[in-house]
Amino acid sequence: MSEVSSARGPGQVAGLVELGRALDRPPSGAEVDAILGLVARRVAEAPRPVPAPVSRLRRGVLVVSVAATVLAVSVQVTRLANPRVSAPAPTGVEVAGVPQRGQCAGWAAMAPATATEVADRTGWTPPSASALGEPHGLFLRVTRSAESAAMATYQFRGKLISVEWYPANVVVDLHPPGVPPADNVLVGRRPGHLLREADGRFYRVSSHVLDQPGGEPVDEVVVFCTGSRLVWTTDDGVSYAMSGPVSDEDLVRLAGSLP
Repeated sequence: MSEVSSARGPGQVAGLVELGRALDRPPSGAEVDAILGLVARRVAEAPRPVPAPVSRLRRGVLVVSVAATVLAVSVQVTRLANPRVSAPAPTGVEVAGVPQRGQCAGWAAMAPATATEVADRTGWTPPSASALGEPHGLFLRVTRSAESAAMATYQFRGKLISVEWYPANVVVDLHPPGVPPADNVLVGRRPGHLLREADGRFYRVSSHVLDQPGGEPVDEVVVFCTGSRLVWTTDDGVSYAMSGPVSDEDLVRLAGSLP
């Protein structure tokens, strides 16, 4: 194993996990091996004390164990967020971040959270609506700015509906590559934008996080989608995105029912 002088330790591991979540297709065996190798190298290069009696071989076993744990946690988060995601990749490794048909995999870009954590980080209380009821799951994305993004999931006629929440310093992409131009709709009395997939293919939505509204980009939240995605912005600059395996009419109606 070669030595790399610019090691960054666990931060690199987190970056690699995030990169893996951004895949819009199951990786090949070679790609999985490459990611595991990179994770192993970064963990091995982390500046942590190693007792003298520990051999290089035992250190290698420890590195592989940590890398496997990182992937296992990513897989478990996927299963908790959406228990139907169970199709294995060709290598037998389940891939986080691949959405079901008609959904956006926002949960793959965020971490499960409590209502208190979401409120403390964002000031947002996921709403209850007569058509959607109470939120079933909450997720949080801490960004490199002072503000965080969040998401709530709901059940509607037995189907998972996701509502993403982005603060005013996040610019949600309304023109992702590979999809037709968005349709202009009304969400209640506010203008909305309805994105649709093309030819049944995944599409990538990048939300750019600025250091402040109108400022410089410092981070990015990437979500992969199939089906339709409805985006609208409130008067205070907060943006919402709703998706789920329902009709476009239902998406618009459900979004309009939110307070």
